[in-house]
Amino acid sequence: MKCFDCNSSLSKIDLLNSSCQTCGEILLPDDVDKLRQFLGVSASKPPEIENPVIESTPEVIPDSVDCPNCNTPLMGDDLANWESGSCIYCGEPNNAIGSTTTQSDDIEPTPSHPDNRGSIAEDSEIRISPDGELDFCSMIINVGPMVGQSIKIPMGKPIGRNELAKLLNDPWYQGHLNRVSSEHFMVVIMPDTVILENYTNDKIGVMDLGSTNGTYILGERITGTSATELRYGYDLNIGGNIQMTLELAAGANPIVAGFFITHDQSGVRWGVEGNTQHLGRLDSNGEMERWAAMADLQLRAMAKDESIIAYISRRHMEVILDDGRIKVNTFEGKEEPEINQNTGAKDVDPYFITLGKNSFLVEF
Repeated sequence: MKCFDCNSSLSKIDLLNSSCQTCGEILLPDDVDKLRQFLGVSASKPPEIENPVIESTPEVIPDSVDCPNCNTPLMGDDLANWESGSCIYCGEPNNAIGSTTTQSDDIEPTPSHPDNRGSIAEDSEIRISPDGELDFCSMIINVGPMVGQSIKIPMGKPIGRNELAKLLNDPWYQGHLNRVSSEHFMVVIMPDTVILENYTNDKIGVMDLGSTNGTYILGERITGTSATELRYGYDLNIGGNIQMTLELAAGANPIVAGFFITHDQSGVRWGVEGNTQHLGRLDSNGEMERWAAMADLQLRAMAKDESIIAYISRRHMEVILDDGRIKVNTFEGKEEPEINQNTGAKDVDPYFITLGKNSFLVEF
């Protein structure tokens, strides 16, 4: 029996590693069964594994309220001072003394100086205040039942377990948030960022605040006191369990073409900076493509079949945004995908790309 990619003869060592040792091509489950029968090797019984029981109890989120003037979260003594009369930070008087001051998770905090906050570019997910500072940026959640949804991460403030618990309000995340430190990371503006009237040049950075279980960008743990740049399409992983990616802002850098891709089977969604995205398992350096790594983690987390990604070759095809339309360049010898568009009448209609057991939604 020969490898479908390089035509070399497959042996027991290839069966043991479930991949061709000559070219590295992964063997699909059906091919593994065929090779096992060809070599006369019986299937091994997997060991029984007992799932660990997490006995720790999630930290209780304290009652808090955001000051309507300075937007500072008030807790403990600060909250008591507010309930008795005013904000300890800006002196804003509490005009509703005697009413309930605990802020519900589903209530958006009142912005500071709502008539003088600066403008937001249409559809932009980066908010800019008049003094040249960003209030928040949007992140796409790429793990758990909220996969594909957006949350707003405050800029320049420590983000930890309590802050993420308010944003990730599905019960599924409770146990996973135990790995997030109380002050885990901070999203900041990189020092060389140029602030323009309605957008920035997208130099967004992330700092780890000495967390126990780490902050990762592109699978690499970030350390030190300097921020690491977070670009569109880069995966940000918090504590090993929570993964997200920066949402593409339509009002951001005008030189960024930008489009979104969603992997239907996992729900993982990411913004592409520029005009080209490779849809294959491995990048040009032989490392796992970040979309594939995010999809793999999500499929495993939701107990879905992660082996479907193996039906895509290491280098398979490129999705290209060219003059307002989507084109697909399939590498030589690879299976051609099926491409459909909703109506074909509008360039902005989403494209549907189907390749075997995998399908992708492309929007721009």
